[in-house]
Amino acid sequence: MEDILESSAQEVQAHRVDAYLKADYNLQFHLEFMELGQNRNNTDVYMRTMNYRYITMKSTIVSEETVAAAQAQHRQIVDALKGGRTSEMKRVIRLHLEDSKERLLKTIYDNGGSI
Repeated sequence: MEDILESSAQEVQAHRVDAYLKADYNLQFHLEFMELGQNRNNTDVYMRTMNYRYITMKSTIVSEETVAAAQAQHRQIVDALKGGRTSEMKRVIRLHLEDSKERLLKTIYDNGGSI
């Protein structure tokens, strides 16, 4: 997970959102996290329900700000995981999921979409 964060951080710091999206670092990070649980069924369910590549390939939908926020949250997850702070990891994951949901909904609504 740290290698993915390192590689993706280089793209973010260089303001290359398109390269970040093309490499699909977000998906790579989430899949690596899912693999830690060693439950193939969970990983399969995740892939079926979170197949958002068609959304993330559009840099007009995913902004540099959104990517930077996700990067920071991913770093907090890794730090909590490495430190064995399970309750902190759960808290940060909930925050990450809620923030991602709110940002996506705002982008959809701001662009005339509805759910």
